[in-house]
Amino acid sequence: MTRSVAELAAMVGARVEGNAQAAIHGVAPIDTAGPGQLTFLANPKYSDRLRTTRATAVIVAPPADGGSPRDLASAGVTLLEHDNPYFAFLKILTFFHPTPPPPTPGVDPTARIGHR
Repeated sequence: MTRSVAELAAMVGARVEGNAQAAIHGVAPIDTAGPGQLTFLANPKYSDRLRTTRATAVIVAPPADGGSPRDLASAGVTLLEHDNPYFAFLKILTFFHPTPPPPTPGVDPTARIGHR
């Protein structure tokens, strides 16, 4: 399942800075994300990873100083600004990897006990 950055941003109420039409097909940690994947950065302590990530898009918090995270991001990385990057990432994560439905209770009609 593939969605555009704009569709994912609308899903969580994020502001897009960069290519809103970029295609995203999955999510991954910032250090291992690659093209077509979305990741997040919530702790400014790790902001240097914005320069080295290969992800197509990164969810970030708006800077407290009013600056732009674009100053830290490598060229070509699309940013989704959200007040709570953890929440936004979790919501998108559950979109790409929904919780499976619980198993149907009961005994499967093909179940057999013994070797007959």
